[in-house]
Amino acid sequence: MKKQEKLSTGKSVLIFLIPIVGLFVWLNNRKTNPQKAKEAAIIALAGACFDTAIFVVRKLNKKQTVNGFENEINTIKENGTTIII
Repeated sequence: MKKQEKLSTGKSVLIFLIPIVGLFVWLNNRKTNPQKAKEAAIIALAGACFDTAIFVVRKLNKKQTVNGFENEINTIKENGTTIII
């Protein structure tokens, strides 16, 4: 029986940053090297969760920024101030 190999650090980082790569590594190794396939799947899932969290935080920040601009514009309109850009 062959010794099960582990993922290299470089592949692990690549899979974390680009989770779709983990899918291909998993598909390629799921029968021949289940340990490597399992590691790739776990790292890809963690990377996808991280990407999703970053996406949500950026969207929330953008929404708050837009609301802040709307509040400033409403304040300027209420004061009757004219701004020329």
